[in-house]
Formats: sequence, C-alpha cells, structure tokens
Amino acid sequence: MSGWKSAANSLQEKSLGGTDIELGVPLPYMNWAKVYGRGFIWRSLEGASDLKGTDVSLRAAPPILPGLAIEGGRRTYTDSTPDENFLRISYNLADMNAAKPSQPWFSEKAYSLDSMESRRYDKVRRENLIVKQVQENTLTVITR
Repeated sequence: MSGWKSAANSLQEKSLGGTDIELGVPLPYMNWAKVYGRGFIWRSLEGASDLKGTDVSLRAAPPILPGLAIEGGRRTYTDSTPDENFLRISYNLADMNAAKPSQPWFSEKAYSLDSMESRRYDKVRRENLIVKQVQENTLTVITR
C-alpha cells in the first residue's frame, strides 16, 4: 500500500486495505432475479476503528426488457456511520439487439442449470472504490 499523501487543505490521506466477499443466489422459479449478500471490512490506521458492514440487495433483469437491470438494497455499518439505501438502474445497449432465448417470468423448475457460454463476456460485479483515511493533526476520517 502507499504511504500518506498530501491532499487539499493541508490534509493527509492514505488508502486502506480491506476485504469483501459477495454471494448471489437466483430466486427459485424466477431465475432472472437474484438476491445478493456482501460483507466488507476496511482496516483503519493509527487507532481509528475499522469500517465494517454488510450489503443486502435484490437485482432483477426482467426477461421482457433485455439489457435492463434494476437493483435495490441496503448497506449497513457496524459503527456510527449512517446506513444507506440504494437503487441502481442500468441498461446494456449491446443487449438491445442481441438474440436472446426467450425466458418466461416463472419457470417450471426452481433452478435451471444452463450453459454459460453466451455469458462469458458479461461484466463482472465489482466496486472500484478507493477507501481512504484522511487526517488533519488530530482529526481522522474514513471516506469512500
């Protein structure tokens, strides 16, 4: 990791190391919708408390609108950081004209195991945030 760097207004900042893990499970009979759970911890420096928390979300990619994805959820923290609700709506233009097999709203099987060949270039779920600790003489703050 890098050392302390000078920032605006005579502040010092340093990126934090941490870990996160996420698990996603499709809903039974509605394989176009998934429930995700994620846990994370960012290790703070110099006596500040670590930033820990969890995310729970529901992501739906309705079969009637190829390329559209809607995800809503809640992020909770274990410290005094306020919890957050979130809603993400995304649309993949490349999927607009792609030939997709028709998928029913409700399938006859709870879970279907299909070939992943057509999805091998799908975008990977990840968050490219740099979590930093900022300090000025006596004040220390962790920012995302």
